[in-house]
Amino acid sequence: MNRNEKIFLLETILRDIRGSWAEYDDLEGRILRAEELANELELQPFIDSIDEYNAEREETGDNDGRFFRMGWSYGGYINMHELHGLDYDMKTKSKELVNEIFQVCANPNEIY
Repeated sequence: MNRNEKIFLLETILRDIRGSWAEYDDLEGRILRAEELANELELQPFIDSIDEYNAEREETGDNDGRFFRMGWSYGGYINMHELHGLDYDMKTKSKELVNEIFQVCANPNEIY
């Protein structure tokens, strides 16, 4: 995957966490993958927001994924198309990206 597709994957995972945060059995894996991507891409706002989300979850036990419903410049998924410049047509994505979305996300068919 190229950089833009990794950013797209990060957005997709954050949207999936927002929509499927109550599914505790796979929440940790999604958060971990988002954290790995943010670090790999050196996207500090996302590193910070994921750290804050994890700290709040640890402190309060609140897993509410709506936490990421904010602009991308603050580490959320809103308007991330400005950051990655890709369309949302899954037919234009690499097989590697599509496969990972279906492996990592709880509800990949409901994201876009």
